[in-house]
Amino acid sequence: MVHQTIRCPSETVDDFWIKLIENDVFGFLQVTYDMMYYEEWYLSMNIEEKSNYQYWTQETVKSLLKAPKSADFPKINNWAIVANPFYVAVQSYVDAQNSFGAEIRNEFTFIYVTGTKEIIYAIFDGKVIVDNGYVTTADVVSQIVAENAK
Repeated sequence: MVHQTIRCPSETVDDFWIKLIENDVFGFLQVTYDMMYYEEWYLSMNIEEKSNYQYWTQETVKSLLKAPKSADFPKINNWAIVANPFYVAVQSYVDAQNSFGAEIRNEFTFIYVTGTKEIIYAIFDGKVIVDNGYVTTADVVSQIVAENAK
């Protein structure tokens, strides 16, 4: 399978992305926006930063388990850890024993305020367990644009 991304800036459209899979158009998106807010949309993270977020998340997840010593987390390549200027999102799973001793898999998503250990939103085993005023990134950007338009 061949993957290709084409980026085509123009004067009216900042980015036009087309994903090709085996020369077929998979999908496309055309957007107009102020590049000031999206220039570095996904921030690069070094291995130390990713490891820190992985560790913090593991410790929090262990505190939620009935048998924390049975926790078996995947290696880091089976974690999704991404950042933008507002949030760091961490997704993965843990295999651990439940209160009956059966091993089950729990999936989780934790969203941190970028550059901090502050969990602003978390889902564990399909349930929201933390919601400290989480606002989607799209809504944050809309608020910034609206404030700057005044």
